[in-house]
Amino acid sequence: MKFKVKFPRPKFLGRAAFKTLLKRNGWKVPRDFYGASCCVLRNGGRYYRFRFASDQVDVSCHYKDFDRWANSTEETLSIEYMKVRLTLARGQA
Repeated sequence: MKFKVKFPRPKFLGRAAFKTLLKRNGWKVPRDFYGASCCVLRNGGRYYRFRFASDQVDVSCHYKDFDRWANSTEETLSIEYMKVRLTLARGQA
């Protein structure tokens, strides 16, 4: 018998609300966050590349060891999963 892991759906569904969620979790979000096809932010000693065309977030290794995205990507998340992760982190704090 297999069990599915279901994550609670976050309340933050819109683009502006996602930007607000990032700011409330201590991220420094630029004004033109959605202006280009991707945006790179730094938080917690790592780089995060938000790719809006494919709805993915690339998480790098520690920024001191960062070489380029092809070599330094540790994990790739969907933006929806990133919203859930931030919402859960916000609720526990």
